[in-house]
Amino acid sequence: MPQLLSKKILVVEDTSDLREMLGRVLAARGWDPILAESGQKALDRLERETPNVILMDMQMPDMNGIQLATILKKHPVYRSIPILAVTAFPDHIARQHCLAAGCNDFISKPFSLATLETSLFSLVSGEALNTIAATGPTEFVSNRKGKFARSRPTIKSVLTRVRAAFSIDRGMAESRFPVKITTAR
Repeated sequence: MPQLLSKKILVVEDTSDLREMLGRVLAARGWDPILAESGQKALDRLERETPNVILMDMQMPDMNGIQLATILKKHPVYRSIPILAVTAFPDHIARQHCLAAGCNDFISKPFSLATLETSLFSLVSGEALNTIAATGPTEFVSNRKGKFARSRPTIKSVLTRVRAAFSIDRGMAESRFPVKITTAR
């Protein structure tokens, strides 16, 4: 995966264990994580630092992710920061709500490190901003020129994700989720 010069990421997650683990994993991958445990704390952090991307849980107590995304997309400075929505609800209705609020991409919990990295890279590099159709599951594939595009997942890739999802509990912090990219024909 190509390296980016500055990779600041704001991680907004109310579950402390997951927030800390994501911070450690992302730091080990070369990101500079800024951690916030709520929507209000995220707004406070944004006043001091501007990240390249925001990784945001949608189900939080005081201010949910939809409310926070709506606030951010109306702000003249923060509206250009891509948002990766994370939710435990993988259905297309949750996806539509996230996109309508201004999120640029969407992943469901549990997720693999490979899925997270691919989504973050595409958002930071600008290759996938607001390109998600709200009609079903998609994945990134590389065409022969090395560009990333979205396509319907294959059965093999779905099974790989399911296996990875069940592996998260045993240690997502370990780097055992290789990025698998298939070539489009």
